[in-house]
Amino acid sequence: MTTIAHARRAAGEAGWRAIAAGPAVAVVTVVLALLATHEVGLPLRDPDHVAATYLVLVGFGVLLLVVLDIAIRAARMSGGFPPGAVAMRSVRRERWTLRRSLAAGSALLGFYVTYMAYRNLKSVVPLLRPGDLFDRQLASLDRRLFGGHAPAAADQVDEPAPVDRRHPAIVSQGAFIPGMPLLDAPPAAGVGCGGRAGPP
Repeated sequence: MTTIAHARRAAGEAGWRAIAAGPAVAVVTVVLALLATHEVGLPLRDPDHVAATYLVLVGFGVLLLVVLDIAIRAARMSGGFPPGAVAMRSVRRERWTLRRSLAAGSALLGFYVTYMAYRNLKSVVPLLRPGDLFDRQLASLDRRLFGGHAPAAADQVDEPAPVDRRHPAIVSQGAFIPGMPLLDAPPAAGVGCGGRAGPP
């Protein structure tokens, strides 16, 4: 086998591993969540359809980014905006092959299925181990992270804090779950910020 053929075979195997990784983690997490919820007599569910809503919204965001990626590169290729249909098709075939699209889609789906299953696991663990509390260990970890101070005590103020003091924390926490897949999906598909995409 030549070096080029070996490199192509390795790239193909890596591509299929990227496609399978997200769903594989999701399946394992869902099985664990099903076993745990069955043990306590509760159904596996998506409370308030949070995971499903995020999946739809972020999926639309990823699709929009893909279209922008194609349009910007096609405009550079054709030398003007809006780009022509031929340039758009050419960039789409080069940048977003079937395998690469499946890798991005499976990463996105796997992330939110795993998130849904994790929420179920987190909610039933206290029911599975009612006598086991980890408050002291968690409080000790918090103190170490905050330089020996209790976060709750450091957060106490004489007057209510203005909204803008807490705004960055609220935004960063609220943006983590919907924003993380937007960062994960392109790398999972082997697409960088510049130049050509990785092996199809």
